[in-house]
Amino acid sequence: MGRNMTVMEYESSTVKKSTGAYNFEKRLYVSSMPTHTPKPGIFVRNHWSIESMHWGLDYNLQQDNIKRKSTRAARNLDT
Repeated sequence: MGRNMTVMEYESSTVKKSTGAYNFEKRLYVSSMPTHTPKPGIFVRNHWSIESMHWGLDYNLQQDNIKRKSTRAARNLDT
């Protein structure tokens, strides 16, 4: 038996604080959440808040460019 899939359209608008530039985007998501899930936008915002934190770590610390040679290197780096 397959899983039910839900397609969600999420509209986002942001204003860049330094320039006042306005940006509007529509994004589509495929989810296994039931169609009657209340406020699915909360899940989308939570996901992107984590992703934006990862982007900041990679951009500032260049984590994706570091070659890890030992099995414990990733843990040591993150610690």
